[in-house]
Amino acid sequence: MNALRIFLGAGYDISKILMPYYIFIIGVLIISIIATIFSNRIYIKLLIISSCICLLPLTSQDYKLLYFITPLLLIILSNRKYAEEKFLLILICLLFVPKNYITFGSEYVTINTILNAIILLLILILCIRDSYNMKLKNI
Repeated sequence: MNALRIFLGAGYDISKILMPYYIFIIGVLIISIIATIFSNRIYIKLLIISSCICLLPLTSQDYKLLYFITPLLLIILSNRKYAEEKFLLILICLLFVPKNYITFGSEYVTINTILNAIILLLILILCIRDSYNMKLKNI
């Protein structure tokens, strides 16, 4: 939501988009719950839950990225190394890199907000896709 506020501008009445945003949240939560149930990898489940915790509230601060330490360690310590695990590892590491170099009008509104939202969406999409592929293999 913070990234959306940057695109819409400071004077935009955010209450106009709250209903579509809530519908989006409900849809993502339903898909995420189903993906969490079907996944057999614990780090995928943790990544889905962590992404939802950081991505879906109206406001999310960088300290919430600490939820990604456990899945990060699980991926690092896992014996099998798939290409998707390496890509997820890179995305998680990118979340922890400070990205406060470009500001938008205020020193408190930075490119970090937009990039973290994009990275979190990518992680969530990749994990949901992985869960869906696991379900297809088990059928």
